Amino acid sequence: MTRKQALHSVIEILTDDDLKTKIAEILDDLPFTGWSEETIFDTLDQFVIDHGRNPTTTDFKKKGLPPHPVIKLRFGVTLKEFLAKHYPTVRHVNSQIYYNKPKEEWRTLFINQYHKQKPVSSVEYDKNRPQNTPSWYTVSRMFGITGWYAWLLFCDITPYVNTREPPRCLTKKPALHVRSTFTLTDENGCLCSVVEADSATFHTD
Repeated sequence: MTRKQALHSVIEILTDDDLKTKIAEILDDLPFTGWSEETIFDTLDQFVIDHGRNPTTTDFKKKGLPPHPVIKLRFGVTLKEFLAKHYPTVRHVNSQIYYNKPKEEWRTLFINQYHKQKPVSSVEYDKNRPQNTPSWYTVSRMFGITGWYAWLLFCDITPYVNTREPPRCLTKKPALHVRSTFTLTDENGCLCSVVEADSATFHTD
């Protein structure tokens, strides 16, 4: 269930006309939370449900879909490349593309893919997920979960962490030469003597 579907369901059970009107206004403004990765996939999944097909680059000129630069900023690829990866148009799709299997099957597919990919983020998972399969967010919403880490916990997955150490700097750092001088004074503040300590050499790590 997408956010739009959820709000429509709420409207159906409400009895307050003013409240129904306000929620209808919210529906007209969707998406209104900004273009996060989750919001982008949610909006495009809703497009598939509403239109019975995957979006094309032309559709992104319409109100309600993220602008081209947003896709480039969020995913590091052009809109055309993004659609080819996540919403290919090589075949026709129907409004049930993501609901043509029991949700437990999609959950099992996600778990298997996660262990295969070992992604360090939700974005990395979606970039490498199998073609014509739903995003993690679409599957998680089938179970009423919207957060990446909450979804991993629900799937009994320990988040993968990239433990590779960053490469050590091979450039030799310069040595530091230190020489200290101590000035001794009497109780009246008069100079008594100057003591110079031996020099020492230090290397920083």
